[in-house]
Formats: sequence, structure tokens, C-alpha cells
Amino acid sequence: SGNLASLKLLLNLDSTNLPDTNNPDLKYFTSYQIDAKDGFLRLDLSNPAEAFGHPQYPKRYAEQIIAKSGGNDSATLPNEPYTPTLQSLIIHYTAETEIELNSNSDDRPEKLFSLHPFGYRQLTEDKPFLLGQFNHKNKDENQENIQGALYIGIQNTEPLENISLLFRVAEGTEDPSLDAPIVVWSYLEQNQWLPLEDKLLADDTLNLLKSGIVKVQIPFTANDNNTLLPKDHYWLRVSILMPTDEQKLNQYLAFPQLIDVQAQALKATFVDQDNDPNHLATPLPANTISKLVKSDSAVKKISQHDDSFGGRMIEESARFYVRVSERLRHKQRAIAIWDYERLVLEAFPSLYQVKCLNHTNDDTELMPGSIRLVVIPDVKGQTAGDKFAPKVSNATLQTIRDFLTKTDSALCNPFVDLKVENPTYEAIRVNCTVKFNQDDSDFFKKQLSQDLEKWLAPWAFNHNNAIQFGGSLHQSQIIKFMENLAYVDFIKDFSLDVYKYDQKDETPFLSDVSEVQASKSRSILTSYRSPQDPENNPSHNITIFPENS
Repeated sequence: SGNLASLKLLLNLDSTNLPDTNNPDLKYFTSYQIDAKDGFLRLDLSNPAEAFGHPQYPKRYAEQIIAKSGGNDSATLPNEPYTPTLQSLIIHYTAETEIELNSNSDDRPEKLFSLHPFGYRQLTEDKPFLLGQFNHKNKDENQENIQGALYIGIQNTEPLENISLLFRVAEGTEDPSLDAPIVVWSYLEQNQWLPLEDKLLADDTLNLLKSGIVKVQIPFTANDNNTLLPKDHYWLRVSILMPTDEQKLNQYLAFPQLIDVQAQALKATFVDQDNDPNHLATPLPANTISKLVKSDSAVKKISQHDDSFGGRMIEESARFYVRVSERLRHKQRAIAIWDYERLVLEAFPSLYQVKCLNHTNDDTELMPGSIRLVVIPDVKGQTAGDKFAPKVSNATLQTIRDFLTKTDSALCNPFVDLKVENPTYEAIRVNCTVKFNQDDSDFFKKQLSQDLEKWLAPWAFNHNNAIQFGGSLHQSQIIKFMENLAYVDFIKDFSLDVYKYDQKDETPFLSDVSEVQASKSRSILTSYRSPQDPENNPSHNITIFPENS
């Protein structure tokens, strides 16, 4: 008839003898046998007489043979009927099973897993979550969501061993307007995070607010074959809890930026053996200590990552005279501006300068009873952080305030509204077109940007240069400096922009000004640096004069 015939599919399976999926016993098929019944499909052509003519073919073929043998030359033999060939077969089916999530679920072939960023975990709870949950389990087995976490994997150790971890942070890079949240230490046991509790032996970092050493003991129940994180590691987690206030979801910004974490750390202390008295005048540079005085085969290598800190020279006669004179004047009491500054500088040798602002709060400089103490660290001992805008950590700021206000021996009036803070840095960016009297214009463009950085922020390159609060800078001073450079021919289209140094975008708050003046008494003028790529991008917007191109 020319129409496709329909196919009838018969599933020849014995439903009473299906294999148990919970305990499968599937055998490999080797050959067709006469008694093979279950598991085969049989295809039947429906209405074959109307479709392809298989039943009529023998009769028609015999009739044509008889006619041909009887002398009928016009009789022709019929062609064999078309037999369809199966090209593809699609079977739809539905299967279901029930997975019991309990302690005996390991005995069943059906399992439910939750994928995590670094691994997976089998779900065995009565009410599991399909999406991974990042929680901290406290002593009462309650779950509290965490906002951020630092994962530390430790190899080549065993349970109950003590580990010393050196945390190096860029002090001063944290947001001083935020209070540091609660820090929780946990360890991984059978894909579960449990509190470290008394296994946290010591913490010199003040909860990761400054560089220091943290000593922990690997708990006895910890294991290194977890699937939640890569195997062959004992895992520690440092996390902060999710705040209840939705406006404080960026609490992690209260911590300084982390540089790195090193294991097998210890603190070395200088022992005076009739050394040069000036030995402690400057910090011992990093990588100076490289081996032990008496070698030890158990120690493979020694590395000194940072400059030394906390050293102070033996007091000379002149310095003793100054200290005693200052003590006789302020009498260990902070009353006048001068008193605050000298007391803090004497107690904290890591500070380079202290500026006390009386009748000043966060909003105005006309508020009696409020004092703001602005401190600048000594960049000679600063190995991390931004030297164009040196700052101290929130931990140091709190230590200074406690030094002045602690209840047992308070140095200042308890009714004073005292706050210790970092200065505000305002960055100057030069925009100009320059013609160089040298051929390599791209090289001198970068050189000019670096020379402007050194001139606007000299303390970042020469530790002997002072950092000045406030002040102003006229564009004529910068132009004179640039014109005195040997490789500069002339300058045109000169302008200045002023930025808030800590902002992440590139929008100035003052544009095209002829004179830059510090907006507040706590402000310091410095050189602009690109927030996107400060190491490689030119800090200042310098256009090469067309003839130099």
C-alpha cells in the first residue's frame, strides 16, 4: 500500500522473577539458549498481509511459475517482499527506590552525596540538605552559619602533635570602622567540623588582627582521609560567624589582608653578647638568619620571612636625659596634647609619629571633651602593607588606647572621649602632556611617574624622610620639580586630581585643582597609586607629546 506498517513491541519479561536491585546478581550473557526467556525483546509486525505481503508471496510466486511453465511468456516472477530493518530502538521506563539515611546506609547500594567546592560528603542525616551547608558545630551541637573561612591543610603530621603556624598579615589594611567579629577554630573529623577548643594552645595574633604565631595540637580524633577536602591532610578551619545584623555582612573586612601561612614557626630572640650598641638601631633585615650556630640534622632549612621587631637600643646618656625631663614634665599623666604624644611614643617604639587632636571627634574639630590620637608606624620596620599610606593594625590601636585608659592605672581622664586611629591619606594624581628630550619615550614615561611618587611620598623610599600632617601643595611646585628633570623637555595641559587613597574606584573627590590642601588635621598628602594594579600601572596620567610618539 506504500504506507509504513506499525510495529508491535512485546516485552517478554517475567515480572515475578526480576532481580533484586538491592542485592543484584547479574550474570554476563554468553549465548542464546532454548530456555532463555527473561530479558529478551520480541518484535512482531502488525497486519503483515496489508503491509508487505509476506503471506501472499508464496502463492503468487507459485502461480507465476505455473503460468510461465504453461507457455505464458508474459508472466513475471514477483519480487521478494520488503523486510524492514530495525534502525533504532527507544524504550521509556520509570524506576524508583527509597533511600534510608541512617547509620546503616553504608550497607545499601543507594547513597546520596552532597558536592562541595573541594570534595563531597555522603548524607546520612534524617533531614539532609541537598545543597552544602557551611556551618560551625559548637558544644551544644547547634548549627551556626559562618560568613567566611580560612582552610589550612597540614601534611606529614600525626594526631596529638603540636603545630606552630606563622600568620603574616598586612597590618593596617583592615577597615578601622568595623569591629572584629568572633573567630572560631575548628578541625575536620569524619567530614564534620568540630570545635578545636582547648587544642588551641596559644595565639599571638590577637585573633588574626596582627602577624604572629598560633600553636595548635592536632586532636586525637582527627583523620586525614576525609572526602570533604583533599585527602592526606589534616584540616583546620578559621571562621567567623554570620552576624545577625544584615548591615554587617562585610565583617571580614575588619581583618587585615593575609600574606601567607607558614608551618614550623618559632620566635628567635636576640641575646646581647657584648655586641655593637648600635646593633638594635635598625631592624635585622629579612633573610639574614639562614642557619643554626650548632647544626642539627633534624632541621633541614631555616628562613627568616620578616625584619626583626621590638628591639630598642641601650639607653644613652642623652636619651636618658630626654626621657627623665619628659617624665618630670608630664608626670606620667596625659593632660596636655604634648603629654599624650610623648607617653605613647615612649611606650610604643614601633611608632614613628603621634599627633594629638584636642576637641575633635569623627565629625567635627569643635567638640570639647573629645580627643583623637593619630599614629603613624615606623616604616623602617614595616615589611608588609602599603608604604605610601602606612597604617597600624586595629589590634595596635586598641593596645594604645588600653595603655592610656586601663582602669588599674589610667593615664588620662576617664571622662575623655578618646579614640586612637590611623591618619587619612589623600592621594595626588598628576595629569599632563610631556615632551621628552630622549628617544625612549615609554621608558621615561614610567620613570617620570616613579620620580613623582618619590617626590610626593618620600618616606616610602627613604626612611629618614618625615611624614607631615596637613599642609598644602601648589601645582607650580610640582611643575618646577618636573622641569628640573634632565629628560623632560617641556610640559603642557597640567592639572591635579585628589583621591581618597583607600577607595576602590577611580573617581576623584577634587578635580582639576591648582592647589591641593589637606581637608582635615589628620590628613596626609601622598602620591596616587592605581587601585587596580598598583605595581605595574603608572601612578600618574602622563601623555606623551605627539612628536615623541
